[in-house]
Amino acid sequence: MGNAPARSAAGGRRSAERWPLLLVAGLTAVALAVRLTGLGQSIFGDEFLLLTRVDDRSLGGMLREVHDTESTPPFHFLLAWVGTKLAADPVSGIRLPSVLLGTATVAVTYLVGLRSVGRNAGLVGAAIVALSPFAIFYGTEGRAYATLAFLVALSMLGLVRAVDTGRRPWWVLWAVSACLVLYTHYTGIYVLIAQAAWAFAAYPRSRRALVAAGGAAALAYLPWLPSFFVQSDDNASNRIDSFAPLSVQSYFRDVLKFLDGHPFIPLRELPGRLALAVFCAAVLAAGVASVARLVRERSAREGEERLRMVLLVAAVALATPAGLLLYSAVAKSIVLPRNMSASLPGAALIMGWALTTAGRRPAAVATAAAMIALCAGTVQVLDKSNQRPPFEQAAEYIDARGRSGDGVIDFFYNPASKASGRELVDNLEGSYG
Repeated sequence: MGNAPARSAAGGRRSAERWPLLLVAGLTAVALAVRLTGLGQSIFGDEFLLLTRVDDRSLGGMLREVHDTESTPPFHFLLAWVGTKLAADPVSGIRLPSVLLGTATVAVTYLVGLRSVGRNAGLVGAAIVALSPFAIFYGTEGRAYATLAFLVALSMLGLVRAVDTGRRPWWVLWAVSACLVLYTHYTGIYVLIAQAAWAFAAYPRSRRALVAAGGAAALAYLPWLPSFFVQSDDNASNRIDSFAPLSVQSYFRDVLKFLDGHPFIPLRELPGRLALAVFCAAVLAAGVASVARLVRERSAREGEERLRMVLLVAAVALATPAGLLLYSAVAKSIVLPRNMSASLPGAALIMGWALTTAGRRPAAVATAAAMIALCAGTVQVLDKSNQRPPFEQAAEYIDARGRSGDGVIDFFYNPASKASGRELVDNLEGSYG
């Protein structure tokens, strides 16, 4: 009888430790389910270019093609090349890495949050990664953006654990994941600079290990440098600058699409003006309260450590949007929502921190409002009218109804009206019907 209270307390602790893991498992399952819905959609945009680089090529031939014709490093192409060997069709194959790694980012984001800004912030951050329309779209896209976000999340986990424990395996994880970030997409450099600067300033005792790990990552990247200079002559930035010229309005629109939107659908349609306003208001209001609370508590030892971790996730969240803006101010614009993908784990966690640390009641209200608004976009992105244009169906329709010699207008990136699912076929029905 005397041990009953102790057993009860131990059971309560186990229950408290178990439910977040069950929730993360559920979020991961939901993330996988919603991403699988996009696996069979028609090939779209730059996916076609990636498919031509990897499909029906040898490993060496694929790497030569990436070196000669691409503006992106080779790691994700390698994953996509493997995917085409495993999947039943090549389009699903090139999307398979994004589906798997985009799903895995949910769990890794939670682990980063658990070790940095807190369990509740990690849970909300994981939910944002799982349900964000932006993350869902690129979690079913053949290009490198979901892979990039996963590797950044992994690098954050390695760095947070490395500065906390000083153990070599965590520094190895950070060095390897940081190197793979660079081998995945050049825009990942901004996040790595932010991580290294944060660790150097916040943890002086870790500077020697940081320099060693960073040096190892840089050394492993050296073999790609000649290819980087070859690819730097590619006119990708000219193309971006021509069809998406930078302005104050376009910049903030792209940031909002990255946070709670779809890269190819206007914000007024997805998530919609009301849902976007509720989401932004909840995050901003809770963020102000959370910052005020952090300032009040920073004098305590625990408060100082919490401040350091908040600064890390904030730095990762801001690094890519700020880096793209600075680069585009002195060169051609490369500002697009997808190019901000490296900051997705940091953005999700800083929003999770803002929503969950404003005080118990304000946090509950703000989190509920933000999640409901976010889910409004999730539901919309799964609707057929907001999926990738069904080019395969359109081609089949033209083959069946068109006559020899009929002209065909090809909108490679978007249909005539908007980048939505049924509209292309509906327009063809109007033309031929």
